Amino acid sequence: MKDEKFAEVRVDSFTTAGIATDTKVAAGGMKKIADKLNPVTFYKVNLLREKGAQYGIAFTYFVPYNGSWYFIYKPWHAFPEADSKDVKDTKDEKAPKDMKDAKDTKESKDTKDSKDSKDK
Repeated sequence: MKDEKFAEVRVDSFTTAGIATDTKVAAGGMKKIADKLNPVTFYKVNLLREKGAQYGIAFTYFVPYNGSWYFIYKPWHAFPEADSKDVKDTKDEKAPKDMKDAKDTKESKDTKDSKDSKDK
């Protein structure tokens, strides 16, 4: 893509409401989480090799927030119940399952560390 030339840039937008009604606007994982999201407009940037082309290189899930733009790669990964197959592939099995487990893990490590330092 470094030396590639593009003739046109097209920006499309769609909303969380649109995801629920139109299966062509976003990937399947988004349809599973659309009801969990606040109303938001997502943007898709298409780099087209020819003017008026239907397809090109697409970057989907840009969101404006507090005056800045954010790119969210596969947002459904934040919801394990939405796409458990994809999440299992990327999930660290040693990671805490929820915040309570994270707190318990940190407390037990802190307790062990302080016990070790007292023993010295």
